[in-house]
Formats: sequence, C-alpha cells, structure tokens
Amino acid sequence: MASPKRANGFTFNDGVLWIRAANFQLSAEDERALDRMLEEVRRLKGVRAIVFDARGNGGGDSSVGGRIFMAATGGMEYDLHGIEKLPRLYAQWRVSDVSIAAAADHIQKVKSVYGERSPRLDRALAFWEGLRRAQSAGQSWYEQWEGPEWGYRVDRDEIIRRHGKLKGFSGRVILVTDSHCASACLDFADLVRLAPGALHVGKTTSADSVYIDMGSATMPSGNRLWMPLKVWRNRLRGNNEPLVPDVPFDCDMGDDDCVQRRTLALLAAE
Repeated sequence: MASPKRANGFTFNDGVLWIRAANFQLSAEDERALDRMLEEVRRLKGVRAIVFDARGNGGGDSSVGGRIFMAATGGMEYDLHGIEKLPRLYAQWRVSDVSIAAAADHIQKVKSVYGERSPRLDRALAFWEGLRRAQSAGQSWYEQWEGPEWGYRVDRDEIIRRHGKLKGFSGRVILVTDSHCASACLDFADLVRLAPGALHVGKTTSADSVYIDMGSATMPSGNRLWMPLKVWRNRLRGNNEPLVPDVPFDCDMGDDDCVQRRTLALLAAE
C-alpha cells in the first residue's frame, strides 16, 4: 500500500476546495507555510464544496486542525440557549512534577515553532503556571475547560436542534480519513463531522484512550516510565472508539487518483 504524503496543502478546481490536512506536527518552517496556505484559503471565492483530506495524519497539535477548519469554513455557530443543561466536556490533568515538567517542555516547543510573541505562548505559560498554582494549593487535578461554546457534550443531532451552521460557508463538506488517523487527527475529524450535512468517507480511523497526553519520569532503576497526564470527561467519542465512515472506500488510501475519483463522484451525484 502506498504511504500517504504527510504534508499540508490545497487545490481548488471547479469550485471544489481540496485541503490536505496531513501534518499536525509542525516545525517552524511548516508553521510559516501553513500561515501562507490559510491566508490563501481565506481569500478564495466561489467555493461550493470542501474536502478535508486527513490521510496520513497520525496526530500532533489539535489546534492546527482547528485553524484549518476555521480558515476554510469560518467556524461553526449554534444556539447556546440552555447549553448548561448538557453534560460538561472537560479534561483533568494530574498535578505532579511530571505534568509540570511536560508543560515546561511544551513552552519551549511553542517558542521554537511559533515564536516569542505568539498568543500560543501566552496560553502555554498560563497552563504551566496554573499547574504550579494547583500543586502549591495541594490540588490533585487541574481542569481544562473550553467555556460554554465548546465546553459541553454536543453531538450532530444536538447541533441540528440548535440550528447550527458554518459561519462562512454553506456548501457540502466531506472528510476523508484512513486508518492512520489518531490523536489530534481524531479531534479534527470530530470537529468536521459536526458540520451540518458533513459526509465522512474513506477508512475507519484508529482510536485513542480518554487517558492521553503522555509524560515521562526516570525511575531509580534508570528505566523511563511513560504515563498519561490527563483524562477527558464526557468526551463524545468513547474510550478507544474509532470513527466509522458514512461511505467506506475500498481504495488503497494511498492512491490519490482512486480516492479523488470516489470522493468527487459523491459530489457529482448530488
């Protein structure tokens, strides 16, 4: 089987915007290229369909997928009235020297990729400081919550009931996945699948635990122990649950021609 290319990019032909969302593990050079790409995507006119092609994406930084989705669609909005009645979606980080060290390492990675003046660095610093305050206060857990817009358990049906829509796009949305899709790729797939009328095609994804974000510590023996640092509560996608496409493909998912033919045929049939 051919290996899908792990690179971001896009093509725009006959009103179909095909976005390759394959690399969420960015270097500083990748980040600059992504910024240029997203600016070009935002300027496009006459887009009638968007294909988010996540083949080859094994995960990385979930915010990359969010930025790609936002640039292409304007993001999603829906009625928040009574949203607090739904189960709250949040993550709990175990407060420990290991998690604080991992947060400090993340700060250095953010600096190297996004620079010293990035808002992402501000968020990374705030998270590290929050963990340290929680440790000083003797707390066992530090909570990560995205606020009322995305901090509740919202599925496709709930989006429809709440008259959800994309802010900057009203055409068809298709998500393409292969069996490599895991971690941040699954977060991206979760987001795209919530778009009203979105169609998921390709192969069933990989899966991940609700216990995630790994850290490590060196044991007295000298061996290195790896452990999850956070746990999701009320995540829509279950523990080790893969995402199954609405339309499965029998293609070799590394065969661009086959995948594109099958995907464009679905658009043409509408």
